[in-house]
Amino acid sequence: MKRRAPKLALLLGSVMLLCWGCVTPVIPLPPPDPENLALTPNSCDASAGTIKFKGNDKVASAHSYVFIWNTATSVKKGIVRYSNDKGGFAEVTDFPASDGHELWIWTKAALHEENKSDTVAVTVDCSMQKGMKNGFVKKL
Repeated sequence: MKRRAPKLALLLGSVMLLCWGCVTPVIPLPPPDPENLALTPNSCDASAGTIKFKGNDKVASAHSYVFIWNTATSVKKGIVRYSNDKGGFAEVTDFPASDGHELWIWTKAALHEENKSDTVAVTVDCSMQKGMKNGFVKKL
């Protein structure tokens, strides 16, 4: 009995060490930067209830999925874009949103399903699209 206890403890310790070594830590993604999300010129179409926008460089981490969700419509709508090596994405056209709608934006690493950023909420402001601002107001 005395001989089995140390062997059993060594075996259990080895198994635990192997299992712990297989778990890799998840480094959280930074949240999307709404300062680099921009309505494109003449992008708010009030009659159709749609907007056009694009993700400029550094809106998200490079090579990640960018999720954009409109919480204000009766039929919840969202899109997924894949960011390029500079963290931007191509123009999105005819996205169902209007002035004052709240959009939620978050990113997820392409290779690690559990690696997700915090969600950032922005409000569409069509009056800003003609000025120097980007057309989105970050909610605190």
